[in-house]
Amino acid sequence: MFRVLFNTPRRIAQGLFLCVLLLIPLRLFCVDIPGQRFIFFGIPLGVEGFVIPALSFLGFCLIILAVSFKRARVFCAWLCPVHLHLELMNPLRKGRGRTMGAFVLSAFGALLGLEILLSFLWPVSRQIAFVLNPQTRVLFLVIAMTLWGLFFALLFFFKEVFCVRACPYGLIQMVIQGPNIKQMHFKDPKNTCIHCCLCGNVCPMKLDAKKECQSLHCTACRLCEEACVSVLGSDRGLFELSRVQAKEV
Repeated sequence: MFRVLFNTPRRIAQGLFLCVLLLIPLRLFCVDIPGQRFIFFGIPLGVEGFVIPALSFLGFCLIILAVSFKRARVFCAWLCPVHLHLELMNPLRKGRGRTMGAFVLSAFGALLGLEILLSFLWPVSRQIAFVLNPQTRVLFLVIAMTLWGLFFALLFFFKEVFCVRACPYGLIQMVIQGPNIKQMHFKDPKNTCIHCCLCGNVCPMKLDAKKECQSLHCTACRLCEEACVSVLGSDRGLFELSRVQAKEV
């Protein structure tokens, strides 16, 4: 029941946002520099029509900010591709074979991120032309490999460290933190926790879920709650998402 009520909609939101990003390599959402226009979901817009995607982006940011006043780091858990990568990395954190799997996943994620970034400005055919042209080959490859290296370092080495210490959205969330924001809470009045540590193992941010679920670094993805329910049962979970004030009651 928990998966149906919460995790499935969250996965759908993550998938839809990822699909929007994948529209960029398909040149359905990008900048057409030679044509001096912006392609907005397949609709070509001239310079004068740039106000439409600009206002759309501004509206999206305002909606995320407004929801964040109530649901904390909602963008992280529901939309952020880096957070999705961290969730996929959870089963690959231990063991030599798993480390190789994490390396491959990070390398592929970095390549995908690089292609999305480059395709926003140039179509794949133009990128190939840069590589084939002796005058632009070296410069383009240096830029591409540098960007790929930065993406790979973020996804493989820094991971949640970036989300905790450098992500602009995380820093904004610290500023707008208030008493009405919903956060995760761990409550065990009947001492029913069996200390399986599964809640901490599934945390994308590598938090000690029972002690740090109310910190600003928690993204309220509720994976700890799902893990607890999977062990203790749907009516005996020890994690819940509630307002900060609930701690004082």
